[in-house]
Amino acid sequence: MTVDDRRLLYAAAFFRALATGMVGVLIGVYLAKVGLDALAIGNVVTAGLSGAAVAAMLVTLAGDRLGRRNSLVALSLAGAIGGLGFALASGPAAIGAAAFLGMVNGMGRDRGASVIIDQAILPAMASEPERTSVYAWYNVLQDAGHALGSLFAALPTVL
Repeated sequence: MTVDDRRLLYAAAFFRALATGMVGVLIGVYLAKVGLDALAIGNVVTAGLSGAAVAAMLVTLAGDRLGRRNSLVALSLAGAIGGLGFALASGPAAIGAAAFLGMVNGMGRDRGASVIIDQAILPAMASEPERTSVYAWYNVLQDAGHALGSLFAALPTVL
C-alpha cells in the first residue's frame, strides 16, 4: 500500500461523509415532499439503517474472504444502485427497499460497512509510528465531511 492509496482512501471517506451529512439533513424533507407521512419516513430511515447494519455484518463476517477492495467496490455499487432507486421510486415500499439496498443513512454519520473496511485497511498503509496520525487524519476528514455536508444541505434554509 502506498501513500497514494492512503490519499485515495481519505478522499473516499471524506466524500462519503459529505454525502452522508447532506442526506442526514435532507432525507426527511425529501420524503415529506414526495408525500410520505411521519411514520413512512421513519420506516424508510429504519430500512436504510437496517441495510447498513446488514452490510456491516456481512463485511465483518466475510470481508476478508471476498477481498477488501472487492468489498468496497460492491458496497459502492450497492449504494449507487440503491441511491438511484431511492431517487426514482415513488411508493413507500419501493423507497424503503431502495434505502435498504443503498444503505441510505438518515442519521448524518457514516458508521457503515465501508468504514469497517477502511479501518481494517489503514494499518497496512502506514508504518507503526505513523498509525496514530493515519487514523487521526482519517477521522478528521470524516468529521469535516459530515460537518460540511450538513452545512451545505442546511444552507438554503438559513439564507
